[in-house]
Amino acid sequence: MFSKVNKDNCDIRKQISLLFDNVPTEEFNTDRMVKHSDGGGTSYDDGLILKHSFGYRYEHITDASGREYIITFGYMITDDKHKDRIGLECLKVLEINRNDPDDISTYELVNEYTIGNLELYAVS
Repeated sequence: MFSKVNKDNCDIRKQISLLFDNVPTEEFNTDRMVKHSDGGGTSYDDGLILKHSFGYRYEHITDASGREYIITFGYMITDDKHKDRIGLECLKVLEINRNDPDDISTYELVNEYTIGNLELYAVS
C-alpha cells in the first residue's frame, strides 16, 4: 500500500498521493496554506489552526478501496533567510474504521504510520 516518498519533490499533494492506492491529488487541499505577516514576524496560515511559526492541519480521505485515513501535518519555518520555506516536522497517517459513519470522532485506529523530515513550500 505504501510507496517510498521522494524528499526532493516539494508538492506535498503528490507526495501524499504516492502513499495511497488510486488517491487523486485533488483530495488534498493545500490551497488553505498561505503565508501572511502579523507584524511580529512571518507566520503561516493553513486555514485551520495557526500560532506564529508553527502550524498544524489535518485531512480526512477515503481511498479507492474504501479505507479511511486521517492525515496530520506538523510544520514550522526552517530559518529566517528563507521564510517561504517550511520544514515538515511530521506527517502522521492514521488508518481508521468509523463506528458511526456520520461521526468522524467515533473511529477506531487500525494502523498508524509516521513520516518525518519532508519539506514543502507554502502556497502563497
